[in-house]
Amino acid sequence: MTDLTAIKQAVTNAWQQFHQAPGGANADYIPFLANIPSDLAAVAVVTAQGDIISSGDADYRFAIESISKVCTLALALEDIGPQAVQDQIGADPTGLPFNSVMALELHNDKPLSPLVNAGAIATVSAVTAKSADERWQRILTMQRRLGSENIALSDELNQSEQTT
Repeated sequence: MTDLTAIKQAVTNAWQQFHQAPGGANADYIPFLANIPSDLAAVAVVTAQGDIISSGDADYRFAIESISKVCTLALALEDIGPQAVQDQIGADPTGLPFNSVMALELHNDKPLSPLVNAGAIATVSAVTAKSADERWQRILTMQRRLGSENIALSDELNQSEQTT
């Protein structure tokens, strides 16, 4: 079995095993996301050589939402290095919901994790840029570098999020 065949089998197996797993729910506090069919699911892997292996609804344009935090963190790590990210933002679980600001109050205004909203905001500020527009363009470029050139903003989703 070739490496690609093994990866394809693992991706297919993962999708088959988990695509109907109970317990998940759409984000009902964001109207746009609440209306997405909740049975959509996909698994996709891109190898270092650029091979794309997917199973399920991989052609559907999912909103990446908090996954974007990982790409912004990668850029901050490139820009200021791991120690500075650790010192400024942290890398520990908060034990609180992703949108809670309580960790800031409990830990001397340090967000603890770049993967919660307060930490993600701090991570954006760690991206080196001369202007907000340059910072945004660098983040979007990193999103596309790590994800897909097809990553785009959804005005409809953005407007829906602004209502929450």
